Amino acid sequence: MARQLSRLDVLRIRESIETDDGGRYRYRPRRYDVPILRYVAYYRAVTLHQVIYRFFVYAGKGASYGYRVLRRLVKEGLLAAEPLDPELGASSRIVLRLTDKGWSVLGIQPLRERHTMPRAVLEYRLQFADLMLDREASGWRLLPASKTFQAIRMEALSAYKNRLLNPSEAVIRERLERMPPLEIKLRAIRHVRTGAVRLLLPVRRGKSFKTAIDSLPSLSIVPRIDFELICSEPHLAAPAKQYLERWSARTKTTIRVHQHPHYRTRKPPEFRRASPVNRYERFGLDPLRLI
Repeated sequence: MARQLSRLDVLRIRESIETDDGGRYRYRPRRYDVPILRYVAYYRAVTLHQVIYRFFVYAGKGASYGYRVLRRLVKEGLLAAEPLDPELGASSRIVLRLTDKGWSVLGIQPLRERHTMPRAVLEYRLQFADLMLDREASGWRLLPASKTFQAIRMEALSAYKNRLLNPSEAVIRERLERMPPLEIKLRAIRHVRTGAVRLLLPVRRGKSFKTAIDSLPSLSIVPRIDFELICSEPHLAAPAKQYLERWSARTKTTIRVHQHPHYRTRKPPEFRRASPVNRYERFGLDPLRLI
């Protein structure tokens, strides 16, 4: 499944899909349809507001147009919309998922889950989507796992460029250049302009952040390692930060920890007027092609 999603950009979009009764109808996607479906497919579940911010508000478009696009996709049976907290009634956030027809448009076999997605996993996915929503609009891109180490090394080497180095700095630069590739299991994001790198640390129930931290190789030669916590359960954030501090002292690695606000703190988009600024444009990014 993950391999299929990683090849979304090379998949052909089907022009017709099967209906529930076995019939077929013609479907020609409009401009936003496929990018939105790919976005929902990548995270498996996102809130309605996250989609509107990512493709419309942050791109300088009107939120009301985004609502109309999503309403049409739901009406056409490509997206399923359900309340996140049914007990709250109409005030509940709306979660979007792909239907079988939506998966078919992307040319991917629908994933059949044996059990309902656990609440902790759903909350984690929504938090991850919200984190990347703001980071992408600020010029950050998610890196393939195979490129994490090289990105960290390039950022570290940038501190020793375009200036005179003292003997100890020259030794460190040489060690960085000769350092063999190390396996880093954590994913990372990199800024398209500055080259800054942040390691993404999953923090949630049922997944040990301690194991993820302890699996990191020695990076004490790197000036600083930045971590980005993906945590939807506030009571787990403090233990993760404390463990990172102990790991930092034990390995003599300088670190800095970042934590994105909880996705539930995001306010609904204002649909009365369009945003005057395209936040992606200044970084040369296109929200329709980020995934």
